[in-house]
Amino acid sequence: MKKTVKSSESIMVSEWPKQDKKLIDKNSLTEMDVLINVIVAIRDLRERFHIKPSQEITIILIAKKKEKKIIEENILYLKSLCRLKELKIEKSSPREKLQARSLVKGIEIILPLKEVIDLEIEKKRLDDEIEKTEKEITFVETKLKNKGFLKNAPKIVVSKEQEKEKNLSEKLKKTRETLDFMH
Repeated sequence: MKKTVKSSESIMVSEWPKQDKKLIDKNSLTEMDVLINVIVAIRDLRERFHIKPSQEITIILIAKKKEKKIIEENILYLKSLCRLKELKIEKSSPREKLQARSLVKGIEIILPLKEVIDLEIEKKRLDDEIEKTEKEITFVETKLKNKGFLKNAPKIVVSKEQEKEKNLSEKLKKTRETLDFMH
C-alpha cells in the first residue's frame, strides 16, 4: 500500500522524490560540461605559471562552430569566473614562443604570457623549484631503498611514501616541461 503525505505530515515520513527524466535537458548538460572544462583549463594555466587569481589576463580560444556558439553565449560568465581582461575567439592562431596552450573538448586555449609574467624571474623560480623537487625525490628514494624502513614501517606508510615519490616525479616532469617551454 502506497502511503501519501498530507501537507500537515512531516517530511520524515514522505516518499523520496522520483526523477523525471523528461525534464533533463541534455543539451544544457553538454554546454555546461564545455564551459566547466574551459574554466578549469584556464585556471590550470594560471596555476602552472603562478599568475595570481586576481590578475586579469587575456585568453584566445580556437573553437569549432558549435563550441564557439556556446562560448559566445556565455562570454560574460567566462570573463567573470576566469578574471579575463579580454576573451578573443578566433578560427586559428599562429604559434608564438611565449604562449601557454591547453586543449580541452576540441577547444584550444591560448594564454599569451609576455604581458603577464617576467620571463627571467619565472625561469629562476622554475630552476629553484626543480632543484627543491629533486632533493625531495632523493630523500624519498633513499627512504624507499632502506631495507630497514621497508621491513619495519607499516605498509600504509610505505605506500604513502611510494605515492609521494610518484607525485614528486610528476611535478618534476611538469616543471621541467614548463621551463623547456620558456627556452
